[in-house]
Amino acid sequence: MGPGRRPGAWVGVSEPGGRYEPDPAADFHVVIGDETALPAVATVLEALPAGVPALAFLEVADADEEQELPGSAQVRWVHRGSAGPGEPLAAAVRSAEFPAGDGQAWLSGESACVRDLRKHLLGERGIERRRVYATGYWRAR
Repeated sequence: MGPGRRPGAWVGVSEPGGRYEPDPAADFHVVIGDETALPAVATVLEALPAGVPALAFLEVADADEEQELPGSAQVRWVHRGSAGPGEPLAAAVRSAEFPAGDGQAWLSGESACVRDLRKHLLGERGIERRRVYATGYWRAR
């Protein structure tokens, strides 16, 4: 055992997704993730303000992996099938119509997909950098 690693040592644990603070000035919210992000997605969806449009794009293998989620976001389940991880998700987000105004986005999942969609949200969608939270949970090989 290394320094500080001994029986009885304190260990900190956080809830999936941690705390998400929606920007009260955002006109809409976009939540994007794959199955690895679903616990965090649920936390984020629950934190979104009522009455503000919210879209969720969630990639899973197939319909058997869809699940009930909290909140009132319009959820679009994207089935991966035999496609590479993140490919159907990126296509769904790129082709979607977003509400008008200034949005806020939260996205997590496969690292390359998250990086690509972050660029899309900042560049093509014009969402302000401070309103885009993006984290890659894992990498495809």
